[in-house]
Amino acid sequence: MFGNMPNLKEVVQFGHKLTRSMPRELANGSTMEDLELANNELSGSLPPDMFGNMTNLKVLMLWGNKLTGSIPRDLANCINMENLQLANNELSGSLPPDMFGNMTNLKELRLLGNKLTGSIPSDLANCNNMEDLQLLNNELLECPLPEQFRIL
Repeated sequence: MFGNMPNLKEVVQFGHKLTRSMPRELANGSTMEDLELANNELSGSLPPDMFGNMTNLKVLMLWGNKLTGSIPRDLANCINMENLQLANNELSGSLPPDMFGNMTNLKELRLLGNKLTGSIPSDLANCNNMEDLQLLNNELLECPLPEQFRIL
């Protein structure tokens, strides 16, 4: 569906009851800036190589689906990310180490309502522009948040 659109910058499909796995052809989207497939019925895991070429991605909204598995390590390649919302899925496992090290523009991070375990990566402290951090309703270990997030 998206494979023949190499210049695609934005895909927005809120609440359309899409019932499939994540479209793998989106992985070719090096120009993609905004990917919003929230509040659908997407299922399965996020492909492990989905985000490797998406360095221009600023907005990723996949909340309110039925996504399972872990958060892919290559999401860390999205160095221009400003808004990352994977809330209310069935994602599990720990957050990839060094996931946030290069996401210095990140303003919103919503991972609440999943089954994430482990500790919060210390490189989250690099996200100096953070305005909205929601991690509750997971199984994350309590660990001290960086000082700048304690007042959020």
